[in-house]
Amino acid sequence: MKTMKRMKTTNKLSCNTESSRRELSWKWLLIPASALLAAILLNTLCIICAIVPSSSMEPAIEEDALLVANRLAYISKAPKRGDVILFYHEELGTSLIVKRIIGLPG
Repeated sequence: MKTMKRMKTTNKLSCNTESSRRELSWKWLLIPASALLAAILLNTLCIICAIVPSSSMEPAIEEDALLVANRLAYISKAPKRGDVILFYHEELGTSLIVKRIIGLPG
């Protein structure tokens, strides 16, 4: 009967130097940090989220509905009748208002 010898293998991915370990840990932090930065930029510059607090827009938008709106929608075109918009009113401070455009200048 043959006996097999167990051979010791080395892990080629293991790092023996302290600088290599620091470099490897930095690379693992890069992915979550870049995802967090992308989420903050999207939320600040491109999209806005709001919860409708009242039933003033029913039946189109129900009470307590979550709205996601595009902040960049009116950069290349003007608003038109029938569009639903989110805006801040100066008397209400930081509360978002959800309304439908019914009248335009002219």
